[in-house]
Amino acid sequence: MMIGLAASAAGVVAACDGGAKKAGGAKKASACADLSGLTPADIKVREQLAYVEASKVEGKNCANCGLFKAAKPCGSCTVIKGPIAEKGYCTAWAPKAA
Repeated sequence: MMIGLAASAAGVVAACDGGAKKAGGAKKASACADLSGLTPADIKVREQLAYVEASKVEGKNCANCGLFKAAKPCGSCTVIKGPIAEKGYCTAWAPKAA
């Protein structure tokens, strides 16, 4: 079970790094990729809602989501625990109230 959990956590971290790269082609960790304080259940919610640090859905990102709470370098979300990138996205995205 621990191996599966570690693999799941690694998958979330890999999915959240936004593809940032250091010189020489090595990937660098995003400021919003630290999931060390999350429980396995918290990580599972992130996975179930398909959270990524770089939205590929036009016009939808965490910065324009009604569930997002802005902060620097990473915000937070009322649905997903842990650091949330402004440019991120998940399937719980909801428009901000007018």
